[in-house]
Amino acid sequence: MNTDIVVLIPHYNNPDGLERSLISVSQSVIAVDVLVVDDGSDTPIEEEQLRQIHPSTTVLRSPANEGIEHALNRGLKYICERQPYKYVARLDADDICSPDRFAKQREFLNDNPDIFLLGSWALFLDHSEKPLWRFCPPADHKSIRKKMFINNMFCHPTVMCRLEVFKEVGFYSTEHPSAEDFALFFKVTRRFKAANIPEYLVRTFVTPGGISLGWRNQQLKSRIRIILENFDFSFWAFYGLTRNLILWFLPVSFVRNLKCRLFKP
Repeated sequence: MNTDIVVLIPHYNNPDGLERSLISVSQSVIAVDVLVVDDGSDTPIEEEQLRQIHPSTTVLRSPANEGIEHALNRGLKYICERQPYKYVARLDADDICSPDRFAKQREFLNDNPDIFLLGSWALFLDHSEKPLWRFCPPADHKSIRKKMFINNMFCHPTVMCRLEVFKEVGFYSTEHPSAEDFALFFKVTRRFKAANIPEYLVRTFVTPGGISLGWRNQQLKSRIRIILENFDFSFWAFYGLTRNLILWFLPVSFVRNLKCRLFKP
């Protein structure tokens, strides 16, 4: 370890996407370590091969495909038990960081010791790298906290947080399939201050088999359950519940096209 940041990347049957993500991490202006959790891929990835792209890469292998929440928790357990890092950053296999992403996030967290969870804006693209829509969540904690009822105010691959967050609130939920990040971030923002950097620090690629598209109904069911578990009878709680119930009945193609129109880059 030659850094206080570890980047946690879950992986399953996407070696080309993982390579693209590691190349972007290797271009970081500051040193970061990488922990890849291979969630039972059909062809296991080789640590030595990945180290040719980014030398400080470690691979954990799951014996079978258990799902992203289990892969993330396996990685977090390894990090908490064995490695004295200060910050944990997330990235998905296939997504691309800007070279200054980790430097900007570490500087922000160092300058704001009251912030424990930090994300950024993100651009969503198709695999021809055509921009589809932008994700620009609020930057301040007050807005984030109340608007979590509407939608996840963090793009999962953009987040960096202090390691003690996981020691205080636990790891990712295994009881909210396809919305494990929403459940965790909801819990964190109820206990700690959070923020987003209003810059596009990550580009994330939309795939038809991705969780948000391929498992949309399951994700919405989990989101509605999370909202009800945290329901506080505020305007935002009623608004968020109503919005997600409406989304349940809308075709995924309609929602995607609406995003492309309303949030065009």
